[in-house]
Amino acid sequence: MPTLSQSIRGCLFGGAAGDALGYAVEFLSWQQIQQRYGERGIQEYALTGGLAEVSDDTQMTLFTVLGMTHHAGRALYSLDYKTPPSAASALHWAYLAWLETQIGTFDPDRTWGDWLSLRPELWKWQAPGNTCLGALRSGNRGTIDRPINSSKGCGGVMRTAPCAFAPAGFAGDDVPDAETAMILGAQAAAITHGHPMGWISAGMLSDMIYRLVYQDVPTIEEAALASLGLARQLWPGAEGMDRLERLIRDALDRAHTDQAEEAAISALDPAWHGSGGWCGDDALAIALFAAARHPDSLTDALRTAVNHSGDSDSTGAVTGNLLGAKLGIQALPPRWIEPLDVHEALDVAAEQLAGIARIKEAGHA
Repeated sequence: MPTLSQSIRGCLFGGAAGDALGYAVEFLSWQQIQQRYGERGIQEYALTGGLAEVSDDTQMTLFTVLGMTHHAGRALYSLDYKTPPSAASALHWAYLAWLETQIGTFDPDRTWGDWLSLRPELWKWQAPGNTCLGALRSGNRGTIDRPINSSKGCGGVMRTAPCAFAPAGFAGDDVPDAETAMILGAQAAAITHGHPMGWISAGMLSDMIYRLVYQDVPTIEEAALASLGLARQLWPGAEGMDRLERLIRDALDRAHTDQAEEAAISALDPAWHGSGGWCGDDALAIALFAAARHPDSLTDALRTAVNHSGDSDSTGAVTGNLLGAKLGIQALPPRWIEPLDVHEALDVAAEQLAGIARIKEAGHA
C-alpha cells in the first residue's frame, strides 16, 4: 500500500506520463499509430530533444493544484492576490492564469502572483481545447447550476484528479468530507464544461481516487461502481447518466475478457459509434477499461489507454491519474519520470498538494 505522498506523486506523475505517451499519437488513427510505431502501437515516449512533452491536460492539472493551494493559503507567492471566497473561484482564477500562458507572452516580471506561471516551460501551446479557451475567454465562470455552455468534452475530467485530496469544506461548508472530492471535481470542470457528462465524469474521477487512497477500496471496479452510485444520488436524472452507467459497466466487463484491447475500446457503446475519449464520459470509460485490464502495471495500462483512434493523451492522462494514485509513484520507472518536460513543476505541485492532503488526513485520524 503506497503512502499518501507516494499516491499523490503517482497520481500527478502517472497522469503526466500517460499524457506525454499519448500526446505523440493524439491525432492519429490506430492504423497510423501502427504504421509509425509497430503492430503494438506506441510503447515508449516519442522524445523531442530528449524530453517527453505533455499537453494542456497536464498543464491544467498543475493549475488545478495551484488554485487549490491558493485557496488553502499555501501559495509560494502572494503579491496582489487575495484568497477568494470559494475553492471554485480560486480554481477559476488559476485557469485564467493558465489561459494567459496560452495566449500571452512570457515575462518574468509579470505579476500574476503564482509560482507556476513564472516557469517558462509552462508557456507552451500544447493543443489546448477550444472549449476551455472559449469559456475562459468569455470572462464568465460556469457552475453546475449555471452552465456556461453545453459541452461534454473531456477537457474537464483530464484536469480534476487533484480534487481527490481536498479537505472538507473545499466544495462548500455544508458538503460532507465523503462527498467533497466528487463535488469539487464537478465544480472544477463546470467552470468550462456545461453538459452534465462534462462535469460528472470529472467529479467521478476525483471521487474514485479519493476512495482508492482514503477508503482503501481494493479494486478499480469497486471504486467505479461506488462512485457511480454517489453520482446518481447527487444528481438524479442528469442527462447522459444512463449512458454513462452502460459505458462504465461495459468497460469493466470487457477488461476481464480476452478481447483485443483496441477492439474493445472501439466497441464501447457501438450505437454511439464511439467518441474515442473526446467526451468526458467516454474518456473515463476508456481509462477504467485500461486500469481494470492492467490493475498491477501502470505502464501497461498507459500503453493500453493511448493506443486507439481518439484522444490518446487525455485517456492516457486519466488512466495515469487513477492507477498512479492506487499504485503510487514506485509503479512508474525512472525512464518514464525523468524526461517529462514539466518534471520540476510536478515536483513542486506534489509537495503543495501533499500539504493540502495532510489537512484532509488529519480529519481522517
